[in-house]
Amino acid sequence: MRDRYMQSLADDEVWRCLTTLRVKFDYFAVDANFRESWRTAVDVLGPRAPWLLQRIALLTVRPEGVIARKAHPCVRTMIERDFLPIYGHRCCYNRVMIRDLWRYQWNVATLDRLAIGDRVHYLADALNLVFMDVSSPLLIPAASRLTAHKGSASPEARRADHIRSVLGAPNRIMVVVHCPDEPMDVVRELGILFDRAALTTLYATLADRVAGGVTADPTPQIEELYAEVTARSLSVEDACAAVTARLDGCGGGAARRAAAALGAARAGGRLDWDRWAADLHECGFDPDDWAVTVVASQYVEHDLPGAACLISRTGRQLWQAGEGRMVGTA
Repeated sequence: MRDRYMQSLADDEVWRCLTTLRVKFDYFAVDANFRESWRTAVDVLGPRAPWLLQRIALLTVRPEGVIARKAHPCVRTMIERDFLPIYGHRCCYNRVMIRDLWRYQWNVATLDRLAIGDRVHYLADALNLVFMDVSSPLLIPAASRLTAHKGSASPEARRADHIRSVLGAPNRIMVVVHCPDEPMDVVRELGILFDRAALTTLYATLADRVAGGVTADPTPQIEELYAEVTARSLSVEDACAAVTARLDGCGGGAARRAAAALGAARAGGRLDWDRWAADLHECGFDPDDWAVTVVASQYVEHDLPGAACLISRTGRQLWQAGEGRMVGTA
């Protein structure tokens, strides 16, 4: 049984304005975050809601991106690709928010990956940025076009011109930026980040700014975030060297075990996070040590063998093939 907002999307397959993937609509039609956010979008914007959602893209400079000072280069890179910033919001992640954001992908994640993912998300606040797509003509939704520029979480699957490559994202955990794949994902993510009162204001603000071509400079928010955390490198090699040097100076069985585990991981194995973390703790490492986090993000096992994401496709190729429904002027 669908509520009237979800039934309206189902009628005449209106959901195709937001996604090309039927499986995504089937999941999201019973997803509280999407349902609440879409209701608010419709209540505020009425029939303009699909128009707006096709013209905006959401990009988050994640905590590791803030710490590594990638926010300004990210904004410049987006502008070069005809995405102009229209809104910014700093975000403090919590465990429930993290699990909700990646609910349909992290079903394949190992518990070690979840542990390091939490660790990364708690390092600093993130910056959520909304961009309007000013490319012309707009052939596919802004969010879908951005997925083509973002690049894979896996470095080996990226091109040099992908945003994550330009920003130096080292691995699948420290990906520096996050972008929802389609308008439907944007709606759901906004429903996770904002309550109904904030969303009511936000949807109206975004629609007005897109219609008027009004931009917003995120520089003050970026500088505020930078001032709160020490700048660090994303280099895995540097992190390994730092951890190894400390272990060499520590001595004892725990240090030898931790060094051996790191050596085995660098030779092609994987770190057992709980065991390695326990040895590091015995050696006196700070639980929030940056170098340890970078090393672990590279060498823990990321996925359960043979597992498949509940939603694995971005839908972009189907948009390019004309499977979605583009909306004309508002």
